[in-house]
Amino acid sequence: MRKGSAKGRLVGIDYSPSAIALCQQRRAASGVEYLQMDGRRMSFEKASFDIIVDKATMDGQLCSKGAAAATCQEVSRVLRPGGAYVVVTWRGPGRAGNLHWLADEVLPALQKGSPGFTWKVDIHSFGRACADSCQDHGHDHGHDHGHDHGHDHGHDHSSHADSEFGDLPNVFLIAKSRGKARGQPCEPTVRQHFH
Repeated sequence: MRKGSAKGRLVGIDYSPSAIALCQQRRAASGVEYLQMDGRRMSFEKASFDIIVDKATMDGQLCSKGAAAATCQEVSRVLRPGGAYVVVTWRGPGRAGNLHWLADEVLPALQKGSPGFTWKVDIHSFGRACADSCQDHGHDHGHDHGHDHGHDHGHDHSSHADSEFGDLPNVFLIAKSRGKARGQPCEPTVRQHFH
């Protein structure tokens, strides 16, 4: 990110002190701060970041009761209005758990962490298996489904989970914005894009 056009403060956190020490050693000149921190209890001020990237941490946290919800509440707190939470995960449409984790844990926790805000989710699915699965069910590769609700195309993707897992991860872009009326958030919208 620093090599591109990213400006401002870039921070990487990890629960493991040895992971942080390794990053500090190998990336000392990168311009990124590396801090040992628990994502469930971050020490950052409210509205500290424009973008928060979660690269597969969610996958592990969903295996521990309450961990994902606690992290999402913290993400919601430290993310600025207009900001985005980017979740790179092996979970998602057509995979084990489908989107239940998003509807049951992630979105309620984000809403609880920032009452009065609305969350919009854009799911980007990549790879041959995803495209094949959707084409088999009459969906075009690269089609943007602009539904304002969670969707699964009306068919069960779980039968394709084994063939899709390990192809490429899904990317969830979760944007935070103010509700229509102060303190009155809109229902989250979820759209899926195939690439």
